[in-house]
Parts: sequence; structure tokens; C-alpha cells
Amino acid sequence: MEITTLFDPYPTPLPVSAVRIFIVMIIGGGAVSTALFLVAKFFRHDPPLKRFLMKFVQWCVASTCIAVLLLFFRQQRAYLLSTAGIAYGAVLGCAAWLVRIAVKGIRRLANEQHAWREQEERKKYL
Repeated sequence: MEITTLFDPYPTPLPVSAVRIFIVMIIGGGAVSTALFLVAKFFRHDPPLKRFLMKFVQWCVASTCIAVLLLFFRQQRAYLLSTAGIAYGAVLGCAAWLVRIAVKGIRRLANEQHAWREQEERKKYL
């Protein structure tokens, strides 16, 4: 792959098979975010875990919206917005965001749950 193809301002539209794959990914992202939202609602009595899961829901919704916008720009051949370099940058950004949520969230989840349980124990005696 050449550097000129990454930043071609007028790339060709994606083939129909690639569009179908993107549509399946978008539907899958919506399904995953809905499932995570329902799981988070199930854990409504554990606020730290619910907050942790809602961060994943926000990531799913945001990355799905980014994928929809990038697919739209590519199909419409929007000048500079449909370049492959922007798509690769968006994928790297979403992946870095997901890793940050997972690493930071797992570190904080144990501490927040411990503090929340202690607070609940104190409320019993007050």
C-alpha cells in the first residue's frame, strides 16, 4: 500500500460486499451496546460495576456512530473525509480508547466496589 492511497482525496466507493460487512458491523455494534446496557441495568444495585459497564456502552455507541459516518463519507466520496488514513486513524483511536477503558476501569473497579460496600455497611448501623 502506498502513502498516496491512504490520503487520496477522492477514493473510489467501497464495493457492495464491503458495504454489507459494514452494515453487519453496525448492527452488531448496536446489538452489543443494547446487551451491555441491559446487563448494566441488571446490576443497578452495584453502582461501580454499572458505571464500568456503561463506559463500554458509550464506547460501543460512539464507535458505531463513527463507523456510520465514515461509511457515509466514503460512499458519498466526500473530499478528504473519505480517505483511508482517516479511517485507520479512527480505528486506532477507538482501539486505544477501548484499552484505556478496560485497563483503567479494572484498576478502579475493585477500589470503588470496596469503598461502596464499606459505605453500605455503615448505612446499616446509622
